[in-house]
Amino acid sequence: MDPQMVFDKYLMRDDMDGAFNWVTEKLAWNPDSFPLRGMTAFAFRLNKQYAMAHVMAEEVLKEDPGNEWALATVFSTTNRLDPLFNQFSFFDDKGFRLGHDWIGRFHCLGEADEARKVIYCISRFGSPQQKALLSEDWLVDGPPVEFGNNQLEMKFDKTPSPFGKIKNIKPRKKP
Repeated sequence: MDPQMVFDKYLMRDDMDGAFNWVTEKLAWNPDSFPLRGMTAFAFRLNKQYAMAHVMAEEVLKEDPGNEWALATVFSTTNRLDPLFNQFSFFDDKGFRLGHDWIGRFHCLGEADEARKVIYCISRFGSPQQKALLSEDWLVDGPPVEFGNNQLEMKFDKTPSPFGKIKNIKPRKKP
């Protein structure tokens, strides 16, 4: 089975300890695997060990610049995006590397601010196809929020799950 699918299943079940233990055990058996190293960095981020996660992710990105897990870790452990975009390859010919599935992942983890950052980046830096998909989701689901002084947001409760056929994922409750 694909390691990413296994890791995502742990995340969907809100089993952060299980995800961390699983990915670190797999990494111990295969320390040269860049996908596992990226997922391990993300697992450290989930355990609120942000400095360790950031350092691990940067090391992975030096050797594998397209590793989405490491990109997502670096993306979510900093508030200053412009220097990151210059330092790492967040863009390719297909658009912004952290696609729509990352909106769902961050939402599933209860990380609404990170999901909003991905939405912002896709709407600003994404490919025309990514922007169209974001716009279609926005228009099909109706108005995103009531109008006011707040930033406009996308409603997540009606968007299809990017994790496959599992529906109605509840966001993780923050302690």
